[in-house]
Amino acid sequence: MKKVDLFNLYMGEPRPSHRWAEREIGSLTVRLADDYDAKVAQLPQPKREISSLKVSPARIVKEEKHLPPREGTWQATATVSYQDSKEKSVLLHEERDRDDGGLWDLCNLLTFLTGRRVVTTEYKRRYRPDAYGDYAVANIEALETASLAWQHRDCLVTKDLHTALLLYNEAMGIKLLQARAALYSTALNIILDSHKTTHQKVSKNIRKKLKNEISNTLNCFEQKGDLQSEQAKRYRPLLNAQIDRGPVSKDKLLSLLQSLEIIGQSPPSDQEDRVQEVDQVRNRLVHTGRPKLKGFDLEQSKIHTIKIVTEVVPEIIRIAIGFHLGFRSGGTGSYCQSDDDLIAFFRNGVFRDQGYQEFEKVAKYVLKKNRELYQRLS
Repeated sequence: MKKVDLFNLYMGEPRPSHRWAEREIGSLTVRLADDYDAKVAQLPQPKREISSLKVSPARIVKEEKHLPPREGTWQATATVSYQDSKEKSVLLHEERDRDDGGLWDLCNLLTFLTGRRVVTTEYKRRYRPDAYGDYAVANIEALETASLAWQHRDCLVTKDLHTALLLYNEAMGIKLLQARAALYSTALNIILDSHKTTHQKVSKNIRKKLKNEISNTLNCFEQKGDLQSEQAKRYRPLLNAQIDRGPVSKDKLLSLLQSLEIIGQSPPSDQEDRVQEVDQVRNRLVHTGRPKLKGFDLEQSKIHTIKIVTEVVPEIIRIAIGFHLGFRSGGTGSYCQSDDDLIAFFRNGVFRDQGYQEFEKVAKYVLKKNRELYQRLS
């Protein structure tokens, strides 16, 4: 039996009770350090808003406290015990690297769930402890949900979604907008390619007829002199490839959102327009590197682009990956499937600026879960 340190695993403050602080994940046993509170005090922290509920017989008042960012260092906040031959990391591409006791997979699942880079000693030089993302589950549930996610790792690999998970995690440490957007966009493309759309596939015979019709049309334009021979030659493979490719990414994205029940099966035109807007904004930034949108000045373009590529797109990725990891509304990992913000965005175009606030969403979920979790978050 081996025991190694886990760095930067954050499950809230103070140290949770035994039920939450120790968990078997596959054949691995993860346990928060006995001096967890002292270690957490030395971790870096982002700017935070701490909300609490003050309850009286007459009313409930929400109080907010704003905390500035805090510098810190890697801290061993937990340990993992395992046997070498029991587990392998399946989320890795290289077969030779998989015999690590499952540590790579464990760290990446915990990173996805907590929104903080969790590592063992050998990866401390590769990453930074002050890289933050959105947490996919309530802090206190990190180990419980990791246990469920562990059972569904093969599902990610079977569907070729493990790379999307790794790219999502890597994006946390990137501050350059274009690079971060590229990671998120590639992760979303992987999910879209894996997703089976509701569109009926066009048969090979029909696709062949379409290509012949297009080829004839190009020949007519060439004969009339409207297209030069070299231009028609360049168009032909592009148009043929689009026929074979099928639905455009906007259609795939709409189908994905419908399967996740974020958008209805018969959406109004304005919702379809927002789906197209998300797809165009992310692709434009990746291809041009410039957050310039038609009808907006540069500052407005930046604000809108940042909102789409660093908040809306990763939220879609989080929900899609969480679903394949076994999380469902009303069950373990339910918070990961919270889609109120996305539903509101595709209905009215506003994402987290109005309506649902993060605390209210967490509190609503917590009240459904259990009293201990509620007390710790509030």
